[in-house]
Amino acid sequence: MKRLLSVSLLMTVFLLGCETKPQEGEKNSSASSTSSTVSSSATNSSSTSSTVSSSSTTSSATSSSLSSSSTSSTGGGQASFVPLFISCGGYTTFVLDTNGMVWATGYNSEGQLGKGDNKDTNSFVIVASNVKSVACSGIHTFIIKNDNTLWATGDNSAGQLGTGNKKDTNSFLMVESNVKAVSCGNFDNHHTFIIKNDDTLWGTGDNNRGELGTNISTTSFVMIANNVKKVVCGAYNTFIIKNDDTLWATGYNYYGQLGTNIYPNSFVMVASNVKAVACGLNHTCIIKNDDTLWAAGDNYYGQLGTGNYNNTTSFVLVESNVRSVACGENYTIIIKNDNTLWATGNDNSGQFGIGYKNKTNSFIMLTSNVKEVACGRYHTLIIKENDTLWATGANNKGQLGIGKNIGNTNSFVEITITY
Repeated sequence: MKRLLSVSLLMTVFLLGCETKPQEGEKNSSASSTSSTVSSSATNSSSTSSTVSSSSTTSSATSSSLSSSSTSSTGGGQASFVPLFISCGGYTTFVLDTNGMVWATGYNSEGQLGKGDNKDTNSFVIVASNVKSVACSGIHTFIIKNDNTLWATGDNSAGQLGTGNKKDTNSFLMVESNVKAVSCGNFDNHHTFIIKNDDTLWGTGDNNRGELGTNISTTSFVMIANNVKKVVCGAYNTFIIKNDDTLWATGYNYYGQLGTNIYPNSFVMVASNVKAVACGLNHTCIIKNDDTLWAAGDNYYGQLGTGNYNNTTSFVLVESNVRSVACGENYTIIIKNDNTLWATGNDNSGQFGIGYKNKTNSFIMLTSNVKEVACGRYHTLIIKENDTLWATGANNKGQLGIGKNIGNTNSFVEITITY
């Protein structure tokens, strides 16, 4: 059955400039360290292949003032859409609703939307059901279903889907079971990590810069560590939080984004008392148990929020009373304990939703009454306390899901989805 989607756009336009960062080369760094390491093993995991059917919806866009919004319905007796969780890839967006449905929009050249083809879409379509978690990079996507099975779709050129081969797919395939968490290398990176129900950490895909924390690249999930409760994949690097709240990192560290001055190819401990972590392209933010925000790495655009544009190779304190953090390519957004939304860094595509700011090196308040936030490369989505879904920023691939590729928007647009 077709499901219809309607979209309300609420926009206020501001004008400012933008800035492009010059290219910088890579370097290899090595240093002695007293940091502990996580032992790893190469235990292979088998995979199976099943498919999830997908259906498509269409959307239309209408304009209204900031004080109003419109919602259309296809009729009574159907489920209501209430957004629960958002995951943004480089140019894609996935929304999980309270009915366990996954909706997707945006760039799909590698089949990363999982809708059975490789065509982009500029409106949200349902791609999976009975789902409790979703994670995406720019080119591949994973979901965890209610029975704890793991399913994957998209680019598999480095074996990042964990299927045992390097064959791409544009429909979700089942690859693992007994999984409770998953994270994909952000933007266009080619590695994936999962945590199983027994708190073991498993990884697959590219390991050219040590991002798997082991000595091999692989096309099947291999066990890397024990006693892990959270995992976050960055650009060619990976962070884990262990059950004792220590933070460990491995992989690419040219800008000091691991919070250390060494270049590890296995997990090393970089912080303690940590409860959350988020990665941008070359910067990292963590939240400690006391709700303080700390940042490390590249700060060319002010994405660390330190009040300057200096890089740092160790985590520095930048904010307090923070409950959530998300990173785009070169910007950072936080939700404070009072549910206000704040941002710092690059705003060249309107991803702050307040008019083009170009860049800022300290956090500025964007809006209030926010309970969830997610960032793509240059776009941002939020869920407000009244369960409404809003988006801003780049839309060149339809990643905002507003029904047409209108280009960037620099104010938050309300996305109203109806079954």
